[in-house]
Amino acid sequence: MNGHYGKICWIYEDGKKKNTVIFLAGLTLLALILRLAALWIFPIVQRDGILYLEMMDAWNDLGCYQETLKGFQGSNSIPPFPLFLMKLLVPLGFSAECSAKCFSIACGSFVPAIGYGITWTLTKRQYIAFAAGVLFAVHPVFIEFSTQPLRDGFYIFWAGLTLLFLCRGMMEAKWYDWCAAGIFAATSFMTRYETLEFFPLVVLFFVSAPVFHCYSWKKAVLHGMLFFVMVLLMIFLLHNLMGTWYFFCDNSWHYYYGKWRLLQRIWSF
Repeated sequence: MNGHYGKICWIYEDGKKKNTVIFLAGLTLLALILRLAALWIFPIVQRDGILYLEMMDAWNDLGCYQETLKGFQGSNSIPPFPLFLMKLLVPLGFSAECSAKCFSIACGSFVPAIGYGITWTLTKRQYIAFAAGVLFAVHPVFIEFSTQPLRDGFYIFWAGLTLLFLCRGMMEAKWYDWCAAGIFAATSFMTRYETLEFFPLVVLFFVSAPVFHCYSWKKAVLHGMLFFVMVLLMIFLLHNLMGTWYFFCDNSWHYYYGKWRLLQRIWSF
């Protein structure tokens, strides 16, 4: 009897997983169709997008990001990773605009599935997760970001993956989730420097979780080391791949120093 009941439960759970996979595939397809339709209705590139396309063409011609920045004053705060992604198809004969929009739409189409994953991890409620996924698929702001050659759509994609695996790591305490979170935190950081704000929150979790008996100190130290080692390793690998290590060491420091001076001026009031 127990074996028969267990078999029925296994079939039920397996069916739920298959239904979830089918739903996520359909959700991704819906997101893709909506973004392609939006691109067809409104193909005009925004002003910042035009700047990015010009930088991509210059980088592709010069082969060096540092040399590219010399012709674009005031663009030193733009990390190179989103531009590097958007120009990958240019050497194959695609225009900069076509290459950028292909990657932007592809990343944007997976954002609803990421939103579903985050909501499911936090709530374990299927209908709430479904609703969140549909909202990410049809929301006009997410559609707009996906159709423009800007870093915002890529940042939503990478930051979403970072949040997904951070939530999984905190909720399920698996080492591989923290490794994945570290990898995606690095790619998110290489897209927008604002990702640095995630890191103090991660440290706060690893310090407070053992205090409230959610984690052992041993596991907190191990998972914390895995997370930050993967962040540093991924940053190192990406900059070596793009040939932009000097740019990162020089410009990221100036970026955060400028933010700190701005914060000081705000406090002085």
